[in-house]
Amino acid sequence: MVAAATEQRSEVPVGPNTGPFGCLAWQHLAKCKQDGSPCAAADEHGCVKDDNNVAQQFNDELKDRVNKLRAKYPGAAITLDLMNHSSTAAELRELVVGRET
Repeated sequence: MVAAATEQRSEVPVGPNTGPFGCLAWQHLAKCKQDGSPCAAADEHGCVKDDNNVAQQFNDELKDRVNKLRAKYPGAAITLDLMNHSSTAAELRELVVGRET
């Protein structure tokens, strides 16, 4: 995707993201009892372990790819901006995944 964009001299190649995932309150509510008992699915911070591990793996891989892009395109400005353009990100995700999420 980035190679095609740079060949066309694009200034704004866009890549998809996962959306919010990881240590979110709704995940804890869905997977843990709300009676004050310890939650086996949660880590010491109250994050659902499996979900948070997926988010951390995504972040690690994203960091690795961004570092490779910076090495290959040293003058490029690389920005992750989903909070300000979440509707655009949802439209892109629908195109990439083939469904709304």
